[in-house]
Amino acid sequence: MAATLQTNLTGTIQLTRALLPALRARDDAAILNVISKSGVVAQAGQSVYTASKYGMRGFTEVLKADEAETGVRVAGLYQSGTNTEMFAKAGEEVPNHIFTEPQDLADVVVFMLPRPPKLWMHDVRIEL
Repeated sequence: MAATLQTNLTGTIQLTRALLPALRARDDAAILNVISKSGVVAQAGQSVYTASKYGMRGFTEVLKADEAETGVRVAGLYQSGTNTEMFAKAGEEVPNHIFTEPQDLADVVVFMLPRPPKLWMHDVRIEL
């Protein structure tokens, strides 16, 4: 439980806080938190994981408000699981066809980041 919260929430908060001064000093900076659909949809049997992702959603929303006047753009990206080897390494059988392919997720990120401030996408949900 503690490791999940540390990895998914606390670590991201600490890293963001450490990087914010450098990001604020730039003319064009963005924070794109790739969160998971579990930050929007409750996942049965995944209480701690889902809580960590709801926490990331809240952190991202407050960060948007906090950085609105600094020029640092903030967004959340909520995707289904990403088709990596994580489940296989954990010895879990999961139907990978329900997951986002890594290249597709990368394409969305590459599309989002160069948008001009007036067309910034604050939240994107990828659903299969």
